[in-house]
Amino acid sequence: MEVLTTVAVLAVLAGLAIPNLAPVIERIAFRRAADELFESITFARNSAMARGETVLVVPDEPARRDYAAGWTVFVDRDGDARATGADTILQRHPALPQRVRVQSAFTQQGPAYVAYNGGGRSCTAASSTAARWGSITLARDGEARRIRIAMLGRARLCDPQRDTSCGKPVND
Repeated sequence: MEVLTTVAVLAVLAGLAIPNLAPVIERIAFRRAADELFESITFARNSAMARGETVLVVPDEPARRDYAAGWTVFVDRDGDARATGADTILQRHPALPQRVRVQSAFTQQGPAYVAYNGGGRSCTAASSTAARWGSITLARDGEARRIRIAMLGRARLCDPQRDTSCGKPVND
């Protein structure tokens, strides 16, 4: 009888706790999404230096502007910022959790790709010598994470609400 009472009490407590875990699980998924995009950008830079070729991180969404649809990391041999033909795909990432919004701001308008040349410097897809830097901001329910990509290529993940050195997006 005592065991049944204990199990019943635990079941009631678990029933009360599970709905309260949903926001925690969503927050963890959001932060993990930001970490994964940051890791892909870092991987792209390291791959570009190791291979001596231009490597891009490009959103999988048709207009190539929204990382929420997922992204692809690839060696861009033809300079068209699309994973086609002779390009070597290094990594693919699925879509981000629902309600995660992604906004990109770069020094050049157009698709929201991140490109690195063989020296590990940020560049455009068309020219490995033209610098392109900016930021990618992920947001969800009042929480944000920003990936800042410096002109020389260094990427940094920060919380713009807590870190004053995180700065504003390039186009602000």
